[in-house]
Amino acid sequence: MSRIEITFTGKIKTTKTIYAIREAESSGIVLYIGDILPKWRSSLFNYVTYNLLHKHCYRNSLTEALNVPLLVTLLNQALKIFKEKLREYDCLYKENEYDYMHDIFVGEVKHPDKNKSIVFIIKNDAGGYVLMLEEDYPKFQN
Repeated sequence: MSRIEITFTGKIKTTKTIYAIREAESSGIVLYIGDILPKWRSSLFNYVTYNLLHKHCYRNSLTEALNVPLLVTLLNQALKIFKEKLREYDCLYKENEYDYMHDIFVGEVKHPDKNKSIVFIIKNDAGGYVLMLEEDYPKFQN
């Protein structure tokens, strides 16, 4: 996992932290989306925090079942953020302005409850990325 620090000059610095994604899963912090649809097991995004799902209405209010079409919409928004930031970071890297690693991306998404929020897309030790709310990020730091 990574920890992001933004300096007063605006430069981004990431440092490694150790938090096993399996530990977060067993602690009930994240949902492995590969269990929802087997084709997602090889997806770029393999975990989403429960807090994000509960807070922004990704579950059916009567049955508490996960609304898969809404989750797909969220993942598509996350993929757009990922691609845009990756292009942006590559440009910055080529200009040697920033020291970065491709393990954290931040952007805004619109949720089913019509609210917008900042989401963090963070590389995990299982070879994919975790999608989480900004408030969830401290749970992944030592």
